Amino acid sequence: MHNNKKGVSLMVGYALLIVIAIALAAIVYPYLKSIGVPIEKVECNPDISLSIENISCNRAGRSLSFNLLNRGLFNVTGVYIRFAEAERSIRPQINTGKELYLTGLVNPAPLGPGQETPLLNYHVSVSASPSEQEFVLEVQPAIFKKSVLVPCSNKIITQSVECI
Repeated sequence: MHNNKKGVSLMVGYALLIVIAIALAAIVYPYLKSIGVPIEKVECNPDISLSIENISCNRAGRSLSFNLLNRGLFNVTGVYIRFAEAERSIRPQINTGKELYLTGLVNPAPLGPGQETPLLNYHVSVSASPSEQEFVLEVQPAIFKKSVLVPCSNKIITQSVECI
């Protein structure tokens, strides 16, 4: 008969290693929490403001057209545009993948203060039936900070739209 005690000591070693790692984590975590390791929160400037201009919705063509005007004091790099029936609380985004909002074909630049976009056209899903139904257009500006497009959660604008 062989007595293989190497296997038992190896398992005890692994168990001790795990216990030591958990004990160190339990000691280090409260220390780091107490000294207040900074968590950087990216926010938009409060002076960012967009407005929706010249809005039109064509029920037969299922199209939505409008302009955006930067009424704020800072550049706007992107927008998230959502559109749905007025009674829906969660509206789907209609410009998915095209959030970056640059003006100019030759020298792209963010939408600056006082600038207006060219006419924006989107295909929207509205029923072709002539029933009276109210829709809502929601626009959320976004800016670039540290190579990330940051949506401005406190600057969402909404406007009622009647599709004819």
